[in-house]
Amino acid sequence: MKRIDQEILNDIRQKTDIVNVIGQYIPLQKSGQNYKGICPFHDDHDPSLSVNSKMQIYKCFVCQEGGNVFRFVQKFEKISFVEAVVKVAATVGIDLSEQLQFLPKLELDPKLQRKFDIMNESKIYYQYLLKNTLNTDVKEFLKERQISNEITETFEIGFSDPNLSLTDYLVSKGYRIDELINLNLTYEYDGNYKDVFSNRVVFPIADTNNRVIAYTARALQENTSKYINSASTDLYQKSDLLYNYYNARQNSLKDFELIVCEGVMDVISFYKGGFQKVVATLGTAFTNEQIQLIKRLNCSVILAYDGDTAGKKATYTIGKQLVKENIKVSVINNTTTLDPDDFLKKYGLEKFRQTINNPLHWVEFVINYASNLYSLNSYDSKKTVVEIVIEELAQLDQIDQDYFLQQLSALTGFEIGSLRNQIDSTLTKNVKSSHQKSSYRINTRKSDKNYLKTELMILAHLLESKHLANIFRLKLGYLLNDEINSLANTILSIYQDEDTIEVADLLTVQLSQSQQQLLLEITSNEIFHFEKNETTLTQSINLLKIEEINKSINYIKNEILNEKDESKRQLLVKSMVQLQLEKEFFNTEEANEKI
Repeated sequence: MKRIDQEILNDIRQKTDIVNVIGQYIPLQKSGQNYKGICPFHDDHDPSLSVNSKMQIYKCFVCQEGGNVFRFVQKFEKISFVEAVVKVAATVGIDLSEQLQFLPKLELDPKLQRKFDIMNESKIYYQYLLKNTLNTDVKEFLKERQISNEITETFEIGFSDPNLSLTDYLVSKGYRIDELINLNLTYEYDGNYKDVFSNRVVFPIADTNNRVIAYTARALQENTSKYINSASTDLYQKSDLLYNYYNARQNSLKDFELIVCEGVMDVISFYKGGFQKVVATLGTAFTNEQIQLIKRLNCSVILAYDGDTAGKKATYTIGKQLVKENIKVSVINNTTTLDPDDFLKKYGLEKFRQTINNPLHWVEFVINYASNLYSLNSYDSKKTVVEIVIEELAQLDQIDQDYFLQQLSALTGFEIGSLRNQIDSTLTKNVKSSHQKSSYRINTRKSDKNYLKTELMILAHLLESKHLANIFRLKLGYLLNDEINSLANTILSIYQDEDTIEVADLLTVQLSQSQQQLLLEITSNEIFHFEKNETTLTQSINLLKIEEINKSINYIKNEILNEKDESKRQLLVKSMVQLQLEKEFFNTEEANEKI
């Protein structure tokens, strides 16, 4: 048997409700006969994913991703088709173990598998050393931090003993020095090979499949860096992962909130407090890749960074990133300057749990943060605080807005009516922005001949030079026709590594048949042989922007005709006036470019 029988696949799918399955990954809302949600497969801010319960399929009308329940789980979890089928089958109580034993096992590339093997061997050795160590510093560290045997087993904590070299052990197992150096386990010093994490307690960092790929290591002595992390390797990129993510995902259906903190000891402190759905960023930087991992857990977030100035700044920055991605955020009310680990040690388990179970609303934190950041002793400082808070309030419902507007008015002295007008102004800008995006989505396949010619002209500029490509990236960054935009992205991607592009070389890239035909059409067209420079590129970009604004204006006109709410009509009118002013600006700039 080389694959799961089609009859079994059909049986699983027919017994599965795609709405229930997808609803475990992303929030869905009823919309007519279908369900809508934020698409997890692109940078989506408006619900563009539609789930058809009758046909048992899903479709994103922006990125065009779609399929059945198996495809969604495979794409979302980033796993194989067979693994996706197994996960879906489990939701309806179907055991596929008997069928799976006849399937060929998926095997990694041998070189990659060897790297995973080395990391696993290092983890086992480190664990052995910790379990059998006589080192008093290690024992004192574990005792002081209240790290029990159960915790060391759960988090697979180890010890890099300076007297029992990991490097020597792995070499004795048949692994080469260069392999150990490449995985950042060993380094060369004065002709000798030494362990990177020597005399440190080591905490393994696992990938989303629970394979150890790196370490963060805590010093036992005070005269050196407190923590060091593995450098980037073929297996590990810090920006792509969250510490303890695999374990948190196993608890995704048990807890509705994910705690996000900074360090490994913070994660362990929360674990001791009975909170298992916790991840750490291992620093205060936060990346889009990490946000996507969090979105896959389909839950709200409690931010639990240190209570000092740096911790509050990180909380604000990361919170804004998460809120932008439509993730509900609250913040632990840490009024001290302590990190969660020290907080637990000083105040005890009961107060620790109370603090976690009673977090601040995101806007409540923002009000506190902004008012502490600025003195509130002058008009300008009060206005700055208002601007920071209003940006967050504009995303809330009416009840939440009314509640926090009272607080903001009392804090700054501005009247509630003025603050409400400020929210309306912010919403007007957001309406304009959303309609511009909507017009792009709606019209990507309806470009007329002149419109397409402009886009082809821009594409010809991208092929001309890296300099022009960078100007395009800064001034526009996208094209409306799907095929042309995809080809433009391929060109921009190649320029990240190359300074020039040869069309003949570009044709060897994995392009679709239609993209290859498009590329050949451009190079044989007269537009490809016209002079191409910064001025001609800017002219083309302006023409495209004018066309896009025209489409947005037409879209809003239709919205105005259909909108019965007078206040919303007024917002739409304001948006249209703003767009007409922008159109005049680009028309003027276009005229100046031609002079």
